[in-house]
Amino acid sequence: MEKKKSSLIEYVSMAIAVLLLLSLAIYFVTYTTTHTKIVSEPIYQSNVPAEGKYAAVDSITTHWVEINEALYPVAVITLDPSKSRSGSLRIFFRTNVGALADISKIVGDSNTSKFKDGLFENGESTITVQCTKGFANMAEFLGYKAQDDSRWVIEIREGKGGSRSSSDFIKLAHAPIEPTLLAESKG
Repeated sequence: MEKKKSSLIEYVSMAIAVLLLLSLAIYFVTYTTTHTKIVSEPIYQSNVPAEGKYAAVDSITTHWVEINEALYPVAVITLDPSKSRSGSLRIFFRTNVGALADISKIVGDSNTSKFKDGLFENGESTITVQCTKGFANMAEFLGYKAQDDSRWVIEIREGKGGSRSSSDFIKLAHAPIEPTLLAESKG
């Protein structure tokens, strides 16, 4: 049995179908790239300034300190007194936020700080919080500093003044722990 030759109309129809599919693909790619916001920021990017029901976090600056050859993350948290009321902040440090987010975990002890009218118990709008765990040595810190796939992060939650239960606190702000080492301190 002989194979039937395709006619000119069939060739033209196939060419039109290929052009339509190609045009549809180009339209889809163009539409997607112009109508969607593709964010290339890491998921550990800071969300500060952040305002909640009780507190307004104006800034969070972070760094590391070395104490007896171990390195610990530190955060300086500043409230905006004009936008903050009274309440409590519960502060956590998390590891491996970013590419390895599926294994992110809270590290060290949580810190709870009360504030009234935007001022902490020290009478200022700023407090410094240090994590109770960190890197055992400089080699671990240098490994952290050399990559940017994941970061330790400070997570701040807010609650009413005197709140004790973790369910009383809701997420407010977060910021990455920058790979900056401040002058060595002897502990």
